[in-house]
Amino acid sequence: MGYLTEENFQEIKLEIQEGRLTMDRMKFFLIAAFLYSIVFVGMGYAVAHANTVGWDNLSAGWHIIFYMEAILFAVQLMFILFFWKKSNRNQKVLSFGMVLFTYKMAVDPFIFLAMILKDEGIYQYYISFFIWLLIIGLVVHVAAMFVWINKLKKITDQNAGRKYTNTALLASIIFFLVVVLNQLTRNWSYQADTNFFIFVFVLVYLGLIIFVCEFNLAAYGIFRYPELSVEYKPTRRQNEKQKKEKK
Repeated sequence: MGYLTEENFQEIKLEIQEGRLTMDRMKFFLIAAFLYSIVFVGMGYAVAHANTVGWDNLSAGWHIIFYMEAILFAVQLMFILFFWKKSNRNQKVLSFGMVLFTYKMAVDPFIFLAMILKDEGIYQYYISFFIWLLIIGLVVHVAAMFVWINKLKKITDQNAGRKYTNTALLASIIFFLVVVLNQLTRNWSYQADTNFFIFVFVLVYLGLIIFVCEFNLAAYGIFRYPELSVEYKPTRRQNEKQKKEKK
């Protein structure tokens, strides 16, 4: 993102000042994300302690995942409770939190799904599917980031690049959905309910990894450019420059 300048962030600047990326909206989003994640991780934890799965039967890797989830929940709660005053530091913390916990929201339902699949004794049949899901999801995410970056560029000779990146994003989304549907329809007849919920969570996952791109750019702009901070006060020279530009 080094070839983006401060001028490219004017659209996001408006969102940060008075739109959906203000500090109040950031805090509201973190609260909603906290509730969303704790429901799915909590249900996964409950299933993990059921007699069919059994906490002691889980691998050390799964134990680490649940312990890490507990730590991240504590950090998220700290962000919500202690970084509410309007200041540059708190704005940076909340913008970073929006990025981190949106990624967390994208993968948390799959912890619940993994425990359900373990409970049904079919988890081993879906491992490769989940790996492919993460890999192709990363491709979609990168393509979406380039689309957002090109959207911020206000240079006419970038139109061809925008068309290319939009096509790449669309192609990666189509490929993503083809892989998902191909995997799920193979055993739809005897796992219809489970596969339906997997498909719904996959759509949510796809939406979030595209949606988080704006948060990434907003956080970058807040850390990189002082003008996007809540405590920014333009200098006298900058005020004069703005007046001249308006004329």
